[in-house]
Amino acid sequence: MIKAVIFDMDGTIIDSMPLWTHVGSDYLNSLGIAPQPGLDDKIFYMNISQFIEYVKQQYSVNDTSEKIYDDINCQIIENYKDVKDKPGAIKLLKCLKKLGIILILATASSRQIAESVLTRLSMWQLFDKHYCDIKKSKPDIFYEIAKSAGLHTYECCVAEDTVLPAENAKAAGMKILGVHDAVTQKYSGSMKEVSDLYYDTLENTDSIINEIIKM
Repeated sequence: MIKAVIFDMDGTIIDSMPLWTHVGSDYLNSLGIAPQPGLDDKIFYMNISQFIEYVKQQYSVNDTSEKIYDDINCQIIENYKDVKDKPGAIKLLKCLKKLGIILILATASSRQIAESVLTRLSMWQLFDKHYCDIKKSKPDIFYEIAKSAGLHTYECCVAEDTVLPAENAKAAGMKILGVHDAVTQKYSGSMKEVSDLYYDTLENTDSIINEIIKM
C-alpha cells in the first residue's frame, strides 16, 4: 500500500522547465562571458551546486560559490514569478493529503526558489517534508527519504517527469508515476518505459488517485 507520494517540482507540478533551457547562458551573459555552444544542453540536469562548480572550473568565474549561488537564485526567482502550476496538480495534492497520504517534495531546485514559487501557488504548505537542492542521480536519496518518513521504499510512489531520477527511484524499490513534460522528454526520452503509471496531464484526479491506491 502506498503511504507517501514523493513529488518532483519542475516539470511535474509546475510548468517551469522552459526556464531551465537557457539559465546557464543567461547567467554567463550577465557577466559578459560568451557561453560555449551547447552549454545549456550540457548543464540541463545539473542542480545549482553542480552548475556553480562547473562554471567556476570551465569559465574561470572568480566569484565565491555563495555569490554565484545568490546571483543565480535572484535571476531564477525573478523568472519564476510568472510560472504556473501544472493543470490538476493542486487538486491532486489536496486530495492525496485528505486521504492521509504523506506528501514529500524532492527537487533539485534550491529551497529559496522552491519555497518562493510554491508558496505563491499555495502548494508549499501541502507538503509534509521538503527536500531541496538534492541530487537524484543515484538511488541513495530515495532510500534516505523513505527512511526519514519511517517507511519502506515499496510504500512510496514518486511523481517525476524525468527519466534518470525515475530510474533511480525505481531501483530503490519505489513505484513511479510518470508525468509528461515536453521539455524534459525532449532531452531524456519517454517516461512511459520506466513508469508504473503514466499521465499526459494531472487533471484526471480521481483516476490517478484510484490507481495510486491500487499499487
